[in-house]
Amino acid sequence: MTEDKGQEYLQGLTEGSEKAFRSIMDHWYSRLYTFANGYLNDKENTKEVLQDVFLRLWDHRQKLAVNTVLNAYLFTLTRNRCIDIIRRERLMLQFRTDKQDEYHRLTENFDALSDPILDDLFAMEIQVEITKAVNGLPEQCRKVFILSRAK
Repeated sequence: MTEDKGQEYLQGLTEGSEKAFRSIMDHWYSRLYTFANGYLNDKENTKEVLQDVFLRLWDHRQKLAVNTVLNAYLFTLTRNRCIDIIRRERLMLQFRTDKQDEYHRLTENFDALSDPILDDLFAMEIQVEITKAVNGLPEQCRKVFILSRAK
């Protein structure tokens, strides 16, 4: 695309021409896709980036300066949006990793605490403490307690 053609598209875009906008998309989409996907390596995220880039271009068309170099502007928008996506993905991965570690830790703790051998040990310890407490009661209270538990 010649610089004059780029300026013509830019002029049409700032005036709200959908045809100019479509021409810009047709011309730059595949190059921006290749650029973004090279960093993201994810087709869905790459499509999201380009959708955002072209939406932003359309939304800010009236604010574009006459001397804007469209090529540089589009690649800068794409680069910045890729950075945003990478930050988001990195944060999500960190969050999921943290949660996975916590999940595994809780699962291990649950399994350890749910061990039938431990349940038996705790039951025996409790029974020993109960027997000590009952044996420490005065004789008449001990008899009443024992009779209240008998079937």
